[in-house]
Amino acid sequence: VFDKLKVLNLSGCYHLTITPDFSVVPCLVKLILDNCISLVEVHKSIGHLKAGLVLLSMKGCKELMELPNELCQLTSLGKLILSHCSKLCSLPNQLGDPMSLTNLAVGGTLLTKLPNSLGKLSIFENLLLDDCYQLKELPSSIGHLSKLKILDIGYCTSLATLPSSVGDATNLKKLVLDATALEELPDTIGLLRKLEILSLGGCKMLKILPSSMGKMRKLHHLDITESQIRELPEDFGCMSKLSVLHIGQNATLGSLPTSFSQLRSLAVLHVDLHNVSVEKIPENFGNLSSLQSLTLFNSKHASLSLGQLPSSLTKLHASNCSSLEWMSDASNLVNLRELILTDCVNLIDVHGLEMLKSLQFLHMNGCVTVCAGLKNRLVKVFYKLKAITFSALFDGVS
Repeated sequence: VFDKLKVLNLSGCYHLTITPDFSVVPCLVKLILDNCISLVEVHKSIGHLKAGLVLLSMKGCKELMELPNELCQLTSLGKLILSHCSKLCSLPNQLGDPMSLTNLAVGGTLLTKLPNSLGKLSIFENLLLDDCYQLKELPSSIGHLSKLKILDIGYCTSLATLPSSVGDATNLKKLVLDATALEELPDTIGLLRKLEILSLGGCKMLKILPSSMGKMRKLHHLDITESQIRELPEDFGCMSKLSVLHIGQNATLGSLPTSFSQLRSLAVLHVDLHNVSVEKIPENFGNLSSLQSLTLFNSKHASLSLGQLPSSLTKLHASNCSSLEWMSDASNLVNLRELILTDCVNLIDVHGLEMLKSLQFLHMNGCVTVCAGLKNRLVKVFYKLKAITFSALFDGVS
């Protein structure tokens, strides 16, 4: 009856403790056992599906602790999904033998290491290890994954080093390292010339970025918030495709390199100035000719002023910047549609604000010290705004 069955979906069979004998379904192509929360054993007969099984999904099987070695006989297996199998502590040593495997998702498991045989997977593309909080190392063979495009080891909080061989995975496009215990990145990371996304948010032990990062000419998204990075590489501005940069809450970050102004593709800049040496943040962003969105948060130390800003800006957001007192002539911001200045309690004036012909949204809550001249000039632009929010800004204005 079942000898022609190609898809078997037993998801949510909460009382299933062991899978059925798979020898009776030899033509199975997809096997889905998601959220079988009582499953503790995968029957060894799964090896009989070696000719045709391309997908095996067992995500959320919370009691599953191990997999049978027969799994390595599945020579057609392309996707293996084991995410949130929260008691899974090991993978078969020969998991790399099914040469057709392209995707492995094991995030949220108890893995402490990966089998070295993964390096055999010549067409492997996606490795998702997020939230494997006991993972302590990656095998050096990871550099053999010449087709690897996505490597996600975010929130692997016990991972303190990356093998230098990661630079050999030259087709890598996305590398997620958020909230790991990394103190540094290997200099070979600069060999990842096709890397487009690098996420290092919450790497609280990370103190330095390698100088080779300037060679990553296709990188367009970089997040380095909440780290211990002291400085950015001098050739940081050589990342000519960088369009989104999140930076801030870096307790020891000083000045930005002079090459920063060369980031001509930068469109979104998010800077959280909490604990940052703001007196060394450059005042002039005018050379960032593609910048569309500039967000500044939590500048409380020293004095902060914004000099000439690029005319490409469409959104400017400064929040909780008590050190912001002045904005120089803003009349060149001909494309600015949204200006949000909240809780900038020492802000006195924004020169040229009444000249912003594209402005549609203006929010200035908590800017309690703005001068009377600015208040009077603002009256002239009210009629063209779609949304406006103030907090007692016009008390006493005639």
